[in-house]
Amino acid sequence: MKNNKKRTGVLVGLLAGALLVTGTLAWQDVSQHKTNKFTTTSVEHNVTLVETFEEVSNWRKGEAKVNQISVRNGQDTDDIASYIYEDAYVRVQLKEFMEIKNKSYTYSEKRYMVDEKGNFKRFATLELAQEFMATLGEEAPVDGRIEEVTGLFDKDEEGNVKGFFYIATQQADKNGQYGKFIVMTEVLGEGDVLVEGSINQNHSSDDQHNNAIVDEETGSIDYNVDEDQYTTHLWGAGDNMSADGNPFTQYVKWTFGTDVITMAEWDGQPTAQWIVDTDSTEGYAYWGEKLVHGTDATATPKSITNNILEKVTLIEQPYGAAEYYIHVNMDAVNLKDVSLWADAPAKFTNAISGKDPISMAYKELAETIATTKTLDFKVIPADASSTLVTAIASAQSVHDTDNATLAVLKEATKELQLAVEAYNTNELVVAKRQLLQLLNEAEEIDTNGKSEELITALSIAHDNGEMCFNDGAAEVAHVTEAITDLTDALAAIKS
Repeated sequence: MKNNKKRTGVLVGLLAGALLVTGTLAWQDVSQHKTNKFTTTSVEHNVTLVETFEEVSNWRKGEAKVNQISVRNGQDTDDIASYIYEDAYVRVQLKEFMEIKNKSYTYSEKRYMVDEKGNFKRFATLELAQEFMATLGEEAPVDGRIEEVTGLFDKDEEGNVKGFFYIATQQADKNGQYGKFIVMTEVLGEGDVLVEGSINQNHSSDDQHNNAIVDEETGSIDYNVDEDQYTTHLWGAGDNMSADGNPFTQYVKWTFGTDVITMAEWDGQPTAQWIVDTDSTEGYAYWGEKLVHGTDATATPKSITNNILEKVTLIEQPYGAAEYYIHVNMDAVNLKDVSLWADAPAKFTNAISGKDPISMAYKELAETIATTKTLDFKVIPADASSTLVTAIASAQSVHDTDNATLAVLKEATKELQLAVEAYNTNELVVAKRQLLQLLNEAEEIDTNGKSEELITALSIAHDNGEMCFNDGAAEVAHVTEAITDLTDALAAIKS
């Protein structure tokens, strides 16, 4: 048994030695390597101006035409698996142009026969005209007065231009002597523009909607079209929510969407509404919240704005041939590039960056709640502690309420600050804080080498003080007495 034990001991020693020796033989293999490549995806933006427009050519007074304008962030075909699409902030600018051209007509050189109701006697074929002439008692139905004429308003049943056979009048015709001239063509004169100095850019811009304009000398690229030169619609309290002096309101009426408000009406909180800047000289209207990206506008309704404009109505028929245009510019940025909108009102930029009055009030209330929670009310038994807990809960309830008003937020912050002040100045709380400090000090005292009498006195004073501290109904006088006893005991044992 003893030999076996000794052997065992030797074996263990040899194993330990082997392990020790093995541990000292270091080796290295540097023949292997692997580099892992991380490639980020690109951030894309795909914001689109969306319009539904009802074409009109013969616009009449009182006739309303659909002209819906909205903005969408994203398209159904966006590849969200390969790219990151950012949310956007958008604004639009509307511009107007109207030109009224004087109209005159050219007439036929001859007068042509009309009937007793004032209608032209016109015929689809020469034979029909000759048959009619025979009914008038003319002996020669082949009459040189029958002429094929194509007047301005001569069209077939399908609206295509078509010539008809008319009968030139002469003295003693049975239907009257004079007849009537036929309108042959219309002549449009120089147009009168409603805004002096503005120019109709429609025709010169026809080829600019598909191609950017490249300056041959500088190489700079202009992605705008000439319609940008039209008159900016400035917002105000007038008709069409326009500023004073808008000449277009005498002819057209705009019907806006239901979610269009002025900057003054806006409370500064994110809102799914168009906010028109009545102080802007650029005429911008801002979408009141971020426009999230979405590949399905139905599934992601926050990816498309409501319509800023619904329809346009002609309220006064211009005298002459008029052309009216509404030109829309859309501007979109992400949050970090909002600073590029140097002309944007501070109220808007503050709102989307969380610096508007209400957001700041929410932030102040949150900070006040957080600071209050660091106080010692959880460890100090007192009615004032319970009161402060109630005040914190009340403030938290206001903070957790969506769309709280600025007044409510400020009042909640003020009430909590007053509760904190009341707690910190409460006599019982102040006394118990001092007592708690002495209790902690007593527990840290080194009693080695101290007399039994001093140790016993400190222990009694500590226990009495602890009992008084934990008594939520204790009076200030009792706490003060416990402080005095514990202070004396500490002083004695330290001496």
